[in-house]
Amino acid sequence: MDEAEAREAAAMIESAKAQYEALMRQQEIIKLTVDEHSRARDTISRVASGKPGDDILVPIGAESFIHARISEEKSAIVGVGADVSFQRSPEEAQKLLSARIDELNRAVHKIGERIEQTELTVQQLSEKVQEYYSRSDPQ
Repeated sequence: MDEAEAREAAAMIESAKAQYEALMRQQEIIKLTVDEHSRARDTISRVASGKPGDDILVPIGAESFIHARISEEKSAIVGVGADVSFQRSPEEAQKLLSARIDELNRAVHKIGERIEQTELTVQQLSEKVQEYYSRSDPQ
């Protein structure tokens, strides 16, 4: 490795570190989305298991709840994307949310693999650059 290659490797390290940070942020956002979907699925399950007229606490986000009463109508309104929602039975809504959770968890796993690969790349390049500079440093 010569000095130009060492500079190029150092630039690649910085680029890989930026990619690593972006992947970490993306993974965190997906994990938050998984949590949101899980809370929705759990809420649907609790409402579906109640009887009409039962008082319940319904999560509204930010660790906040409101009091509500279960009605005769137990269907759920579930978003399908592009600001479109459909009415579904509680069982169908739970299945849909579970499928989304599985898909999101697969995405988290794939991003985790990319994070590991990026970490390995940074480590390998860092070792090469460090080796070059330790050899070229006259002490």
